[in-house]
Amino acid sequence: MKNGMTEDDWKNFDAITDADINHAIADDVDWQGINISDKLGWRVVRPDGSSIVPLLLDARTINFINEHHVDYQSFLAGVLKAYVESQK
Repeated sequence: MKNGMTEDDWKNFDAITDADINHAIADDVDWQGINISDKLGWRVVRPDGSSIVPLLLDARTINFINEHHVDYQSFLAGVLKAYVESQK
């Protein structure tokens, strides 16, 4: 298993075509009005200066967060920010 996916999962993922993706997003309301053919100009912008950081957590911690907090990334960012602020 790699990144939580089995070998079959990866084979299925690799088999997804651009046509499959276009079909999947055609009915997705979050993509309404977005021209995906213009993706060359897309970039990730983080106005608050945040960064993506890989984080390894034990299963018990992950289960707790998933059971109690829908937006785990914001929750963890808030916890870490509060800790840093408390150390000043």
